[in-house]
Amino acid sequence: MFSSNSAHVDSLDGVRGVAVLAVMLYHAHVAGFRGGFLGVDIFFVLSGFLITGLLSREWDRTGRVDLKRFYLRRALRLLPALLALLFLALAFPRVFTPRLEDGQSPRLWLAALASISYASNWVRAFHVTDMGYLQHTWSLGIEEQFYTLWPLGLLALLRTRRCRRWTIVIVGAGIAGSTVLRAVRWEGRPSLLREYYSLETRLDSLLIGCLLALLLSWDLVPRTGRWVTAIRLAALGSVAALAIMINRAEYAGPATYHWLMFTAALCVGIVLLHLVHSPSPAMVAALTVPGLAWLGRISYGVYLWHSPIQSGVLGEERMLRLGLSGPPRVAIQFAVTIAVAAASFYLLEQPILRANAKRRERIAAAHTLRRTPREE
Repeated sequence: MFSSNSAHVDSLDGVRGVAVLAVMLYHAHVAGFRGGFLGVDIFFVLSGFLITGLLSREWDRTGRVDLKRFYLRRALRLLPALLALLFLALAFPRVFTPRLEDGQSPRLWLAALASISYASNWVRAFHVTDMGYLQHTWSLGIEEQFYTLWPLGLLALLRTRRCRRWTIVIVGAGIAGSTVLRAVRWEGRPSLLREYYSLETRLDSLLIGCLLALLLSWDLVPRTGRWVTAIRLAALGSVAALAIMINRAEYAGPATYHWLMFTAALCVGIVLLHLVHSPSPAMVAALTVPGLAWLGRISYGVYLWHSPIQSGVLGEERMLRLGLSGPPRVAIQFAVTIAVAAASFYLLEQPILRANAKRRERIAAAHTLRRTPREE
């Protein structure tokens, strides 16, 4: 079973940092990051990996999965920052939208409703309404739908006989099915939104992370010298391939939907395998450089706020009126985004999680006290 020592946690935070930087640079239209949208796929693989590892370890340790606790923690982790963003966006619409027309206000409410209900991906897939600077919440919708369905499916699989063999086969089939479906349904521009934003055509990235976590949890990846060497070499090749794809991939290019998204997710999985199974000092050092792991830790808030700030509060039109363009504009947008995300992390997100942890400790202590007299 794989563990999560501090070096591993820091390096995975570094992966998050790389992912959110790629997305921000892509949306800022910085040269050399034409394929920065693949940062979302990095998040998807990492999400599948971490969630499945968490569930699998709980099952191996206790023989059960506390789904109520799992869903509550997900809600407490994700909802407060999103609610804060939506409250401010609706309370101060002219701050977020430079030229707010009368007809835009209802669409803003619809976009906010789609975001809080985690349905943004379907709104984008079927072009129900203009999501504006909330369009990036589509990925949160896919992840939340995955968080809702996958624990139930995994729990059902773990309860069956020969669970490991069948679980691996079913997850592998899900990866193949999602990849093939995306390629087969691709019909160019007319199918672009449906293919990019639908849950069923983005599941392969999430399930690759799930499969990796299961293989490591069940200690099915050998730790011999040859395997370690092969994994490290594959990870180096995967890093190089990801760098090329982030530089050259095209959002609307057919290759992206035929094979590139799957290849990128597979490369991310290989890098995660290397970091958790047999990390090399060089790779860990590269992903734990000062600031990168910290950026990864606050990456949820950074992702949440980057679009409203880059396209709204400090959008190009406003920045041009201030005489700012090019690198200075991007630098200011990034600095403000990271500052807001850090404030959200330390003043909102973490206090809520700490309060929940203390609540659970009090409940556990109360149960212990009630049991003690009977045990004596």
